[in-house]
Amino acid sequence: MGIQDEDVMPKKKLKIACLGWGSLIWNQNGLPLRSGWNEDGPDLTIEFARESSEKRITLVICDQGTGVRSLWAVMDVDTLEAGISALTKREKVKKLIDTGIGHWDRLSGKSHNDRTGKITSWAAAQEIDGVVLTCSL
Repeated sequence: MGIQDEDVMPKKKLKIACLGWGSLIWNQNGLPLRSGWNEDGPDLTIEFARESSEKRITLVICDQGTGVRSLWAVMDVDTLEAGISALTKREKVKKLIDTGIGHWDRLSGKSHNDRTGKITSWAAAQEIDGVVLTCSL
């Protein structure tokens, strides 16, 4: 019985990026990051469009609004699902997680809340495996 290739070669850690703006940049509040914030994220329509659990109006990606350059950081997670879970926890999204947290997955080619395709094309150019972001509810 021989040693399997996967036993010898460690799996490459996925590159899962979190897109950020607003308070997420200066207050990660437990969000697991492997890198600092990079300033060359995709241009997205970001607006004050969601009420947080603290009753503040917060910035989220929306269908319409002003295009702004987003920031991004590599997350310290092993899977896209773990990245979604970590951002959900940080953002305190308890209901409607499907509309509150967006994502893109290179492996499946599926995206949720990438209405313009900007995240998909940007992530592919950055050789990112997955992306998570906060969306409007």
